[in-house]
Amino acid sequence: MANTLPFAVLAWLTLLQGLPVFTILTAVVWVVSGLGVWLFAAPHTLHVGASGIIFGYFGFLLSRMSNDSHIGGMTAIKPALKKAIVG
Repeated sequence: MANTLPFAVLAWLTLLQGLPVFTILTAVVWVVSGLGVWLFAAPHTLHVGASGIIFGYFGFLLSRMSNDSHIGGMTAIKPALKKAIVG
């Protein structure tokens, strides 16, 4: 239940990019996150949730926002992020 609101918001924002992008992104994130759980989860455990898809949508939107020249808000954030990451 804790993932419902973030999923709804991030899925809606991703859907604004277009239905083909949303569909392909959802399929890729679903497979990659599923493989990640399958490869790195402890054996004989049960994993249920949508966190992989939520983080996939978030990463897509973050990378899209940082690479899009039409979004002016990131120009002020980029130097701060670079300083925080690089030092």
